Amino acid sequence: MGRAERAQAGDGTELARAHATLARGVDFFILYADHRMGGGVGTPPHARVLGNRLRELDRFLNILADEAALCLGQRQSEVRAFTRLRNTPNKLRLVRAMMGIDGAEHARHRAIGRISACLHHCGGRIHAISLLDDIVAAAGAPESEDRCASLPPDRAVLRIAPWILVSIAEFYREIGDQLVDQVRSRPCSLTFRPEPSM
Repeated sequence: MGRAERAQAGDGTELARAHATLARGVDFFILYADHRMGGGVGTPPHARVLGNRLRELDRFLNILADEAALCLGQRQSEVRAFTRLRNTPNKLRLVRAMMGIDGAEHARHRAIGRISACLHHCGGRIHAISLLDDIVAAAGAPESEDRCASLPPDRAVLRIAPWILVSIAEFYREIGDQLVDQVRSRPCSLTFRPEPSM
């Protein structure tokens, strides 16, 4: 049975499975961040490893968004195109639009994406000073600007404090939890709407 058929049958098993996978990924990422706590704020991350771990979290959330869209009744003709979307912030915005909800987390999520790209593709080398603003946005806490400003500036290598990594991981957890709660609370939840016959 394919993904669309599972959703048509009202099966929320894959939504729960995707949510659990994201939760495990977040827990693993936090363990990684906690392990780095002893290294101090100024210790450069293993850029590509960290970039890959951020990309993995994003991929888990991307799959969860696919399952959420199926449970909300995405038309079969749209399923394949939707699942091919790799830009997770944009995909989440589409899912939120299906529910009539504004995606307030979009800007922060995009900032995390730019940080991840810098780590993965550029080995953490900073090519745009705006990445420092992205660090502040990714941290997400009201007091984060002051805390980030206290980090030793380094325009050559992207440095991310462990507390920011934890904040990013918890952000992914929060998005996933909210998404599942919102899907399950919808009247159409777990019921697939077939395409209207012509």
